[in-house]
Amino acid sequence: MDLTQNIGVLFEELEKIFRTNTIVGEPITAGNVTVIPITSVSFGAGNAGADTQDLKGSDNSGGGAGAGGKITPVAVIVIKDDEVSVLPLSNRSTMDKIMGMVPDIVGKFKGDKNK
Repeated sequence: MDLTQNIGVLFEELEKIFRTNTIVGEPITAGNVTVIPITSVSFGAGNAGADTQDLKGSDNSGGGAGAGGKITPVAVIVIKDDEVSVLPLSNRSTMDKIMGMVPDIVGKFKGDKNK
């Protein structure tokens, strides 16, 4: 596989992972509350290849590609009735607010299940 093919395959695979819905997640709705997760995506990629000839005159070649990435939750958008708020996940008080909302959201799911 040559350098161009390596890069092509690498970016085809990255395209499968990093899509718009990776950044803005699927909305989760329970009753009159909708929560939309927001994430940060970072990645790096590398590619190398070489064509050489050994002492006997034989042609040799080799190559490779690699990538790594990280997806980190950074915020949630909360829509309740006509009120929209963005809760960043960078500090503990925000996590406490979100955890405080969980019983209400779970209750909504249980209520919907009974209907």
